[in-house]
Amino acid sequence: MIFKMEISSTRSKVTDHQANDVQIFHSHQDAIRSLSPTELQIYQASLGTMIKEMGEEDKIKIASKVWSFVKIKLGLRTENASEEKVQILSLADDLSQFKGLTQEDVMNAVRRGIGGEYLGKASQVFFNSSNFIMWIKCYREEREEVRSKVLLARVEDPSKPKPNDQELKATAIKLANDYADSLETQGPDFKWYDPGLSKCYEFIRYFKIWAPNDEIRKEITEKFIKITDPVELDRLCKAEAYKKFIQELVDFGVRVDPDGYINPIEK
Repeated sequence: MIFKMEISSTRSKVTDHQANDVQIFHSHQDAIRSLSPTELQIYQASLGTMIKEMGEEDKIKIASKVWSFVKIKLGLRTENASEEKVQILSLADDLSQFKGLTQEDVMNAVRRGIGGEYLGKASQVFFNSSNFIMWIKCYREEREEVRSKVLLARVEDPSKPKPNDQELKATAIKLANDYADSLETQGPDFKWYDPGLSKCYEFIRYFKIWAPNDEIRKEITEKFIKITDPVELDRLCKAEAYKKFIQELVDFGVRVDPDGYINPIEK
């Protein structure tokens, strides 16, 4: 039977083991302090205003900043103002693919790309629209790993106070909405950060935010029918159920509100 460890709706019924597990959501500050300088820079950049919240004028300003930076670093020249404008508008259009990122995310990606960190098999740095998009996609993968590391950090120090239900619920909601935003903006390029997904599922169940219907349960059961280890089976099924939950948020254009209810996205 899958999902055998469904979370009870009564806090008092949470076992000591589960109470220790809730530490996965506790103390983001400790997690942040554990980041490397590069990871910290990436995390801080992610906290700004996202491109989806900006107007066209703001995107053009970012594109202009990118183009100016690239020209200086690579010694590029444009023949005239008209050509310059076309280049900037093209970059601004590319930014529409990355609505979940911030201006500083984009600039970090460009700095790293110019620095040769995303060269692949190429022997030298070359800037065009294709490489610009590729740099941002590479950076976005790094960004998601860092953000997940912070959001899913496990605090091992037992002397630290356990978070209360309100703190846990707020973090579980934020994580679900962040995943949905990332999945929506990245589409096929989105990559799941698997560690902790089964725990994410347990908390959305515990707070009665969402539950899989019989059809989803059957589909997941059949997907992992060859897994014989009951612990691994339980983990995989819960992680898969959580992915289904996030996909539903995207497909139906909804998110989880602060009270834990699923509602349409406010325009």
